Amino acid sequence: MRKTKSETNNGLNASEYGDMVAYEDPEVKVYRQELKALEEKIQDLDALKNEQLGVIEEFNTQYSLSVGDLIEKMLKRKEEILAVKIAKLLETFEDEKERYEEAKIKTEKLKSELDELDEHDDEYDQVYDAWKAAKEAEETQRIKLLEAKEALDNDEDFQAHEEIKKEHEESSCGHKKALEQKRFTLNDEEKKELKLLFRKAARLCHPDIVTKELEDKAHEITAHLNEAYAQNDLNSIKKILDMLENGVYFDAASDKLQDTEKLKYKIAHLTDVLAEISDDLEAIQDDETYQTIEEIEDWDAYFSQVREALEREYEALG
Repeated sequence: MRKTKSETNNGLNASEYGDMVAYEDPEVKVYRQELKALEEKIQDLDALKNEQLGVIEEFNTQYSLSVGDLIEKMLKRKEEILAVKIAKLLETFEDEKERYEEAKIKTEKLKSELDELDEHDDEYDQVYDAWKAAKEAEETQRIKLLEAKEALDNDEDFQAHEEIKKEHEESSCGHKKALEQKRFTLNDEEKKELKLLFRKAARLCHPDIVTKELEDKAHEITAHLNEAYAQNDLNSIKKILDMLENGVYFDAASDKLQDTEKLKYKIAHLTDVLAEISDDLEAIQDDETYQTIEEIEDWDAYFSQVREALEREYEALG
């Protein structure tokens, strides 16, 4: 029996020039194309998301460096003013708390004495009555403490004081972090280059795009990449990109997967990832800080205006 051309080629198709071409399942090809399209969308949208987050972080850092000291001083002053207003309520609460603790200690002491006595002891009834009275006094004091706490919690000045106190702590922490953060100063051209190279490098090692066995390595490199981007570290970005282009290479799942079920699973996963990134982008667009940034043409002028306004507000506090 004569063998067919495909049998002679051991499952390979011959071109009209006699070259051997590997057979590819049409269904697999369609899924790989779909996966490739998803990968490219994720790369583009995630790069945009990282850029926008980077802008927000840069703005917040510059804001803290420009006016953080003044904000701390003003919040501290507001906290002091409100502390004076709630001093009486706080004193009442602390007094009731101290009395309650004393009542508890007295009750516990009498209970210990009672436990050591036999019911037939001469002192038992006397200690029992004292313990019972102490228990009632403790409960009365507990109610007074709860009333004092409720009065404090419902006081508008106390609520404002707690909010200012929390804001002061967060502002102080943010200002300290901004002062300690390692950052490089770049001119406009270098900033454009930083953004361009970061996007290029991020596309080459995106953890959701690479094959499964390389995901951990991709996460590691992406973390270093994001850290360098946050620090305006152009040289580190260049080194990471050079490594990705000439050393460590990440295969995209769409270039390697051949199994239909694995392709379907990866497509479903990346569809979810794409939806999450889209939601994140929408949230960023709705973010008040980002909207403010979009309206500002000159950051330095804006920070200067904010500082002047804060100085006037501080002076008005007295």
